[in-house]
Amino acid sequence: MLRFDVDDVKEFSSLISATEEYVPELRIDADDDGLRFVALNQSHVVFVSCTIQKEYFSVYECNEPTTFMVDTQELKKALQRIKGSGTLTCSLNDDSFKLHYASDMGSKTFKINLISDYYDAPNPPSIPYTIDTVVPFDEFKEYVGDASMYNDAIAFNFDKDVLSISTGNDYAEYEGKVVLSTPCEPAKVVVSGEYLQTFLKLSFNDELQVETGADMPLCAGLTSLDKTLHYKVLVAPRLDNTDD
Repeated sequence: MLRFDVDDVKEFSSLISATEEYVPELRIDADDDGLRFVALNQSHVVFVSCTIQKEYFSVYECNEPTTFMVDTQELKKALQRIKGSGTLTCSLNDDSFKLHYASDMGSKTFKINLISDYYDAPNPPSIPYTIDTVVPFDEFKEYVGDASMYNDAIAFNFDKDVLSISTGNDYAEYEGKVVLSTPCEPAKVVVSGEYLQTFLKLSFNDELQVETGADMPLCAGLTSLDKTLHYKVLVAPRLDNTDD
């Protein structure tokens, strides 16, 4: 049996909404410690990893390790229809994942049919990152958004205690600079801004952990202040770049 209550429905919904933009179907693993899922998008450019510890939920019951898979869009649509300050109770049945929302004003129930053949969970790649630093989340999100107006290929240049985020096209150029928490060795990586912007819709910490290296994937991770929620994306580098 799997059952858990979600108090912060908006935050939980944001996790699924971001994930839905990467993968159409989502395998979720549950055990005594909580929920987790890993996924690889269809173009094999983005690897997603999320861990939700049982302490995140006001009620959590799982009497044996369980794996199930649902259509991510259907789950997203249900969660987006749940608003207010009530309690969301999620439970797993033989053929469906049930979401029951109750408040002082009433209640409603959604049932998402399970997908019978679930995929094997992809293994996270082992990468010898040379850079592991923390950047202010709001500035990073803002500068990636700025750059995305001009080109999807965004260059991240690390040099000592500064991260430069830059791009351009035939008519304009952009550069934003972020102060790093720790000095880094010089390195540059170019990734797709579209994939990063999907992840940056999340917001449950004012600090963002960034791991990368020269021409390596860019790994960005958020951890909740109480350490019960962790969401990470790894975006493969582009083969092209923003240089002339």
